[in-house]
Amino acid sequence: MSPSALTPQIQHLERDLQGQLLIRCQHGHPMRLTDLGEKVLAAARPYADQLGPGDGQERKDEDREARSATGE
Repeated sequence: MSPSALTPQIQHLERDLQGQLLIRCQHGHPMRLTDLGEKVLAAARPYADQLGPGDGQERKDEDREARSATGE
């Protein structure tokens, strides 16, 4: 998914959850999850298999990349 398509989805989630999920990139610092973002990610993990087609490995790879991008 492109950043231009993902950004409004994240903003919508943040509005619905009434809190910030990500600390955006600034001056060479990587994007990372807020405490709320960590909680949402942990709560969503058990449901990942129900989200759509795929063998799950793709999502695991994306999850690993997201954690790497956020410094986990």
